[in-house]
Amino acid sequence: MKITAILFLLSIGFTVFGKPNVLIIMTDDQGYPEISAHGNPVLQTPNLDRLHEQSLRLSDYHVAP
Repeated sequence: MKITAILFLLSIGFTVFGKPNVLIIMTDDQGYPEISAHGNPVLQTPNLDRLHEQSLRLSDYHVAP
């Protein structure tokens, strides 16, 4: 997993002219529908919604023990 993340960050650095603009947000115990951009009617998350609209989202991931 670490090598995949390192290769991903390095590939971004080589394809973008100038400094790469990478923001990685990691949360604990947050499900997919926890922000309003994913359909949550109770929680309002305008900053995350704006980031959601302007970003590349990697939503197909797998974990193993």
